[in-house]
Amino acid sequence: MRVLTAAITFFAVLSASQISAQSGDLPFTRGIYLAGSGHFSTLDGRFDGQSAGLVGSEIFYFPKLDAGVGAGGLLGYRGFNWAYEAGGFYKANGSSLAGTPFNTSTLGFTFDVEWLPFTRTNPQPYLAAGVGISTLTVENGSADGALVGDALYYLGGFRAGLGIEVWVDRRFFVRFQGIYRIDRVVGIQGVTGGRKDLSDSINADGYELSLIIGCIIL
Repeated sequence: MRVLTAAITFFAVLSASQISAQSGDLPFTRGIYLAGSGHFSTLDGRFDGQSAGLVGSEIFYFPKLDAGVGAGGLLGYRGFNWAYEAGGFYKANGSSLAGTPFNTSTLGFTFDVEWLPFTRTNPQPYLAAGVGISTLTVENGSADGALVGDALYYLGGFRAGLGIEVWVDRRFFVRFQGIYRIDRVVGIQGVTGGRKDLSDSINADGYELSLIIGCIIL
């Protein structure tokens, strides 16, 4: 605890000292930016490829998802040593349950905050935290008697990680980022239709490694 407190105090003092300095020679420009992202990610937890669940009369499968790649876009604002951004992403990949393959896809939205304490360096390391929501679709992942159809899982949770940002010039940047997601399935929809909220959420944690390329536009 003492080490953590000392580290937080050090970064706070460093940030405060830089805020009082002139910003004309900073390696970046403050403002609104657009960025594109590509990421490699996993989704684990209950999705182990060995189980299924019963909700009402419907059976829902929990296949093991292959680690895969996705792409997305970001809209954000870079301040002095903070950045705020909202983004969306899509990923399609394969999965399997007891040797049976399933096609899966994920559509999600995120809101993250980055803290960059070393504003005069280039590259600039940072800490990131935020929230995310997404929907995971498993093709033919639910069944009710003779009916078979897609399963739709509604996820939400928190995100935390770190990264490093490189400024090619004062407007154009490249980031390398690692995030751990604490996600839970809070709702589910199957072949009979209609979302069913879960009283006990389902673990769907995972991680993602991202490459982000962006530019200050305003």
